[in-house]
Amino acid sequence: MACEIEALSADHLEYTKIHTLRKMKNKNVSAILLPATSFFMKLPFPKGRKMLDLGLNVCLATDHNPGTSYIYSQLFVAGLAIFLMEFKIEEALKAITINSAKSLLMDKDKGSIEIGKDADIIVFDVKRVSYLFYDFFNVHKPCLVIKKGKEVINEID
Repeated sequence: MACEIEALSADHLEYTKIHTLRKMKNKNVSAILLPATSFFMKLPFPKGRKMLDLGLNVCLATDHNPGTSYIYSQLFVAGLAIFLMEFKIEEALKAITINSAKSLLMDKDKGSIEIGKDADIIVFDVKRVSYLFYDFFNVHKPCLVIKKGKEVINEID
């Protein structure tokens, strides 16, 4: 239906067939994956690797709500995509940043660090970027948050 009505995106794609994914690619419909919902509801995980290989714009979101996904951590969601949906770390990072901005038609201003874009940046104190996704036992709080070029949080020692 998302293809028929020229929607920007479609979500809850746990049972989506390959021919439908190809239609989504041809119609530039972004795939919004909600792995925390699959995790919480014990549903099959969307075919994230297949979607990436088809060239779809793949995004990750929490779908935080009290009924089907009481998970609010975007980092946890990215970790699920890496561990259970065969995403590479770089693909997961893109799915929670630039790809998500693209799905909202905001990628000209947001989603990546580039000259001319809003300086919306979150910095974490980790030795490697992989630690953000592999360490499920620690809540990684940002040590620096910049919104439109202005510091919002600065806890850097």
